Amino acid sequence: MAEAVKILSGGLSTELENAGFLLQGDPLWSARLLQTNPQAIKNVHTSFLKSGAEVLSTATYQASVKGFQEHLGLSIDEAEELFHVGVRLAKEAAAEVKGIKGLAQVADAVLGLCWD
Repeated sequence: MAEAVKILSGGLSTELENAGFLLQGDPLWSARLLQTNPQAIKNVHTSFLKSGAEVLSTATYQASVKGFQEHLGLSIDEAEELFHVGVRLAKEAAAEVKGIKGLAQVADAVLGLCWD
């Protein structure tokens, strides 16, 4: 039996830039907004879900603990918490849109923890 195809969200940074955030050249890219403007990330997740996405990619896909420490001045614990924030934002957006499209899956992209 063939598995159903899932629609993955994409272009998170592009949508954030379309909303006015300057991300080009930022070493943290969209991950900076996990601390400075998490609502903007959640808004994009919500938009993707309303447009038909079934799987959300978190804003942590290019992040690392070391990067958060160097560019945001965070402790290891604070940096690790931002990965949880990224997942939480996607899950909150999915829960809020549940009545419209059904609960989306969250691609828990925390590879940055492995890069350090």
